[in-house]
Amino acid sequence: MVGPHNKTVISGFDGIATLYRDQKNVGQGVIIGAADIYVSDFGTFKVIPNRVQRDRTALILDTDYWAVGYLRPFQVKPLARTGDSEKRQMLCEYTLEYRNEASSAKVAELNTS
Repeated sequence: MVGPHNKTVISGFDGIATLYRDQKNVGQGVIIGAADIYVSDFGTFKVIPNRVQRDRTALILDTDYWAVGYLRPFQVKPLARTGDSEKRQMLCEYTLEYRNEASSAKVAELNTS
């Protein structure tokens, strides 16, 4: 996951391979000018832009090791009625669970100029 600046840098990589993708039912005048997948010696990486992320940081996330941990499961409780209106309250407590700290990484202080 990278910020806007580094997404444009990655999209500008020139490689030795050319990938042609069939675009069915897209219509006339569609131009694809971005890299969404980067294949390296260490594996295949999906490049995800994040417009609110710092441009100087890239996150390498293996989402197989992330999960939602429920602290309190969903509950629906009725509240006081107002005329014909029935009100209900939905309660839930959950968090992001990180199952293996060695599965993800951060690349900091990237060049943004």
